[in-house]
Parts: sequence; structure tokens; C-alpha cells
Amino acid sequence: MARRAGLHAIAAHLHIPEERLAQRERDIALADSLQVNAVSMVIDPEGASLSALDSIARTVEERRGDSTLIIISLGYPSDAARQFRASPAEYTRKRIADIDRISRRLRPDILVPAVDPYSDGARAIGTQPPEYWIDYITRAARIAHYVNRRIRVGIAASSYGSRDSTLYFWAAKRGSPVDVVGFSMMPGFDGATSLDTHMRIATRWMHAFPDRPKPHWIFSAGGYPVAHGEESQALALWGVLAWATTQPQIKGLVVTEAGDYNVLRGLRNAGGKYRSAVGAIMRAERGLTETVTQ
Repeated sequence: MARRAGLHAIAAHLHIPEERLAQRERDIALADSLQVNAVSMVIDPEGASLSALDSIARTVEERRGDSTLIIISLGYPSDAARQFRASPAEYTRKRIADIDRISRRLRPDILVPAVDPYSDGARAIGTQPPEYWIDYITRAARIAHYVNRRIRVGIAASSYGSRDSTLYFWAAKRGSPVDVVGFSMMPGFDGATSLDTHMRIATRWMHAFPDRPKPHWIFSAGGYPVAHGEESQALALWGVLAWATTQPQIKGLVVTEAGDYNVLRGLRNAGGKYRSAVGAIMRAERGLTETVTQ
């Protein structure tokens, strides 16, 4: 790993829709075995009810007691497109209410109000103009900061097009309500070609803010072992890790994700077997430890 390590944590990514809370323990066990010091949870709106959050809160408090950084992202409901078509205002109001409940009950260290607006978000509710996301994130940040000033609000670029660029540059500027800016770094249909392009674009964007840049995170990194093969998943993850450690602004990285959920990209397959990418993470951890101690 590079000597200029900007990473402070490598985190497992725990996707917790309400109907899959039973898988949480296996995900936590994987995080423990990797000795990560940050855990990321994606909570879909169906899992953001008070009763579901009470269950998740027990895990959060256990992790927090171990000095683990807690990152929570709000996903999209299964019928997001229908809800948004019926009433964009009502859909947005419900998501703000989700943010309020999550902030109050879980008090995450980093709260991401929307997963990848211009990839996951576009698939869920259609491609919305940057103004929609700026307004929504501003409202979400206002709520989160009111509940607890220690909650840092983050957002990730993922498509690297003009809309994503507008959103990133707004978020990265001093004075915006976003505390942590980030990226999702996943291979495309062409494998590593688009991933390399995205890393070059992300580097250029970060260099546009040389003075007192906001902290950055890679909120999602990994691969698609079923589509591209396990070795491709491991290489994609290693490539992003190697790049991230050369970028001083980047303070942490989320490996996505612990198990196979809606997308088959887990570190653990449906049968519970660990994929070879787990070895890449362990090697990265050893490299980071050696960098810090040297």
C-alpha cells in the first residue's frame, strides 16, 4: 500500500432491510473477523420504522461501545417509483421523516440521506435535477444537525456525469450543509475500464479544492463476483484501495457488501462461504498497519 495513506478505516457494509434482520449476526461476525473499525448499514425505508430501528439500535450501541464508527445510509422503498410519481413532495416528506427517526434513534457518526442519487437513486425514482437533491440533502442535514450536532452528513458521487458533478461541487464547497463528501467506486459492465475512468475524475474533482478540503470517504467499493468472477471482485477492490491510499482527502473506505442481498456482490456468498476478496481486505489491513507504524 502507498505510504501516503489517507485511510482511517476499512468497513464492512451491512445491508439491513427489515425482512433480513436475521442475517445481521453473520454480517457482524464477518466485520469482527476482519477487525474493521467502521460499520456501514443501509436501511431501506421499510426498515426505518420505530420497531425496526429499536432492533438495529442494539447492534449500533454494541458497535459504538467498541469505538466503531457507525455509518448509516437511507436506501429507497421497493415501490419508490410509484410513490414518487404519485407525489414527489409526499415521497420526499416521508424520506425526511425517515431521516428524523434514524437520527434520533441511532445517532450515527455519518449519515448518508440518500444512497448514490445518480445511480441507485436514478433507478429508484428517475433521474432528478441536482436542485432536487440539493434541496433534499439540505433539509435532511438540517434535521440531523438539529438532533445532534455530532452527526456528520455525507453524500456520494457514483455516475460521474454532469449532474453528479454539480451535486459534488455543491457538497464539497465550504458553507454547504454536507460534512463528508464521497464516492462510490464499482466496476461497470466493461469491468475495470470505467472504474479507472471514475478514479481519474474523482482525483480531478478533489484537486479542485486544495485548501482545507472536506473529508472524503469511499462509501462503496467492491465488485460483482457472479458476473465478473471472484478474482475480478478482489482486483477491483484492491485497485480502489491502492488509489484511495494515495489521496490524502480520503479518510475511509466501505467495502460493499457483507453478503449477497439484492445484488450479488457480497464478501460472503448465499451459502456463507467467504469469497477471495476477503483476503484482499486482510492484506490491505496489514499494509495500512505497517504504513502507520513505520
